[in-house]
Amino acid sequence: MFVSFSKNLGNGFRIGVGYNFNDKPSKRDNDREEFILKVLNEVKSLFQTMCRNINVSVGTFEFAIEQNCQIEITDILTENNSKKISEISDLFSKISELIEKIRFSKSLSTQTREKITDFVFESKKIISTLEYEDDLEERLILLLSEKLQKEENEIKKMIKKSQKNKTEKKKMGCLTYIIIFFIVMFLISLITNEDKTNNPKNSSKIEKKIK
Repeated sequence: MFVSFSKNLGNGFRIGVGYNFNDKPSKRDNDREEFILKVLNEVKSLFQTMCRNINVSVGTFEFAIEQNCQIEITDILTENNSKKISEISDLFSKISELIEKIRFSKSLSTQTREKITDFVFESKKIISTLEYEDDLEERLILLLSEKLQKEENEIKKMIKKSQKNKTEKKKMGCLTYIIIFFIVMFLISLITNEDKTNNPKNSSKIEKKIK
């Protein structure tokens, strides 16, 4: 499994996750992927906590980030919260850069692990100090309505549709990987059995070619 982040204009960020199938991952590979997955889960949890603390739903906040319609956080948040959200975004961006380096080099040093851990806990500390915003959900939807030139009810429908599409993509993604996995295993089984019947000595060579 791998994680990816991308920072947007307006001090926003996206979080993504994907999968890689390796025949025989080493213990070091497993440890590295487990750490990345742990970071991903923690960042998602922190993002949810951040939204809850400032009184906005995760779906609405994610939708606003994805629109790229030049919404400035100072337009909807207090000055204090705006500064803190910017700091959190910068920390997530640093985590992103480090994880990209890990994925490229396929190596996770103790120093990098400690840096990411520090960034995660620093983010957690800042998020715990965020102030509750009155009517932030409604104000954000109103601002999106003005920026996108659509009615508020239409914006709400777009938000629901966006969340539904994400859920469906996750389900289809998991199903696709499961189907591919079983198809590959079935083909390997057929080829291996056929090869053993014809010439057992060549089975190892065929398996290597498949891999």
